[in-house]
Amino acid sequence: MAVIHELTHTSFIGYPRAKTQDYAYGLVDSMRLAAGMFDRSCAADYPPTPQPLCPKEGDAQKEGPCKAGESEYNADTYKYLITGLYFEKKCGKPIPFSPIQQRSLDFRRDTSCPAPSNPDIIDPGPLPGKVNGYVRFGDSYASGLGAGTTSQDGCRVGSNNYGNLLVQHFNQNGLDYQQLSCSGDTLDGLAGQIDKWSNQNIATFGTLTIGGNDLGFSDLVANCVITPFTWRGGSANRASCLDVQNKARGYLQDSSDNGLRANLKNAYLKIMQKSTLPGFQLYVTGYPTFFNADTDTCDYSSFHLWWGGYNPSSDWPSYRTTFLTKALRAELNDLVAQLNSCILGAVQDANAAFGGNQVHFVDVVGAFEGHRWCEGSTKEPDQANSNTFFLLSNWADSAGNSNKKARSLDTRGQRDYSSQLPDGATCADNLGPNADPAAVQACWLAQGTTKDPNGPAAHLLGTSKAYGNYSHATLTVSRFSPTWLIETFHPRTSGMKAYRDAIIHAMQQTGFSV
Repeated sequence: MAVIHELTHTSFIGYPRAKTQDYAYGLVDSMRLAAGMFDRSCAADYPPTPQPLCPKEGDAQKEGPCKAGESEYNADTYKYLITGLYFEKKCGKPIPFSPIQQRSLDFRRDTSCPAPSNPDIIDPGPLPGKVNGYVRFGDSYASGLGAGTTSQDGCRVGSNNYGNLLVQHFNQNGLDYQQLSCSGDTLDGLAGQIDKWSNQNIATFGTLTIGGNDLGFSDLVANCVITPFTWRGGSANRASCLDVQNKARGYLQDSSDNGLRANLKNAYLKIMQKSTLPGFQLYVTGYPTFFNADTDTCDYSSFHLWWGGYNPSSDWPSYRTTFLTKALRAELNDLVAQLNSCILGAVQDANAAFGGNQVHFVDVVGAFEGHRWCEGSTKEPDQANSNTFFLLSNWADSAGNSNKKARSLDTRGQRDYSSQLPDGATCADNLGPNADPAAVQACWLAQGTTKDPNGPAAHLLGTSKAYGNYSHATLTVSRFSPTWLIETFHPRTSGMKAYRDAIIHAMQQTGFSV
């Protein structure tokens, strides 16, 4: 019987879904569950779970009555059904059942609770607080691009990504930690990460940040904020910005099986179904909003790649310099809020489909409050403001309150790049859905040399035979390092610490002692 119980926790059985849960133990409680009479708050002798399996109405952090339908996903229910069918056939007659007990005992913590049924608890499940293994999935935000020292391979992983910071916080020798996140990845790329996941029988929990690239994150930044396309006028830049936004919002609002919410849900389920541990927990983070949209000073600020600054010179009559007006800031913040809402909805959908509450949404918006661009009277762009949790191109990383700064630079990436630029006329069509962010930046420069041969990109490459050491504060160019450009709109180490702390809080709320 114990073997049958444990088998239903695996994908071996496969019906009615990949794995069961331990809603109720023992014959009597399993019968109560099927009748819609079982309340997990009465099961004081049950082993604890990281999160309530039957959340109480009005207080989701406590156990409450279970729905009768959960019987279809209860491990002990299958144990007794299969055992009963076997002995009915063996003995040639039905196996009798006792009536369901409904007697209450005054010494119980809830006098409406029935008498204890002394269930045969087969497996205690994972002990809260025990972290045996960890897997990190996701995009450039999960990879920490720009935070610390960033790798020069196609995944651009920063040494101070929030996963590494979590592992340092755990301070556990021998923790099995698998790093699979890759900058630039969409949900298609995530599928490949899941296929590579190999510690699914050890990892107690996983983290995931994904969805930004599915909405065209780099296109939004390029067309709406830094606008490096000098051959366009201001009205063309604005039209492109709105076009990218409309496509993103359309995907967000698509409620069909092809919409982002459904695709996110399916990705979460794929992770949950691959884990072989019944208590595996997945923490799915959202994204921070980038701006304080209520301040006035930033109305005169520009993050334009070539001509950005505070109150820059007029670009009349082209008006190619995009300013961080309150309207634009609110517009982009709203898009992030819609994405976070979509992610939260997908988490809820995944839990409903999987049965239980093992996928958790981690909101990071509050952790970045007061640390975004345009806070107070800051005259952006202000690299010296260590209070800002975000990076722009060639900005120094900052550890937060400390004055110590370090560039996210790997000198192996320095080289003459001018002869290696792609074809500016075709590169945008050849990037693909999970492109290396450095390839995207190279394409922008190639387009600049092709479409604006007398513009700043062509001048930059033609005079220095290099690209990359460009700051929003100066046009000094000396060498190439991809990370210095592509770190734009990514969190500094201080931002990665904010992610780490938000995840730790979520883990503590769901039973881990970390």
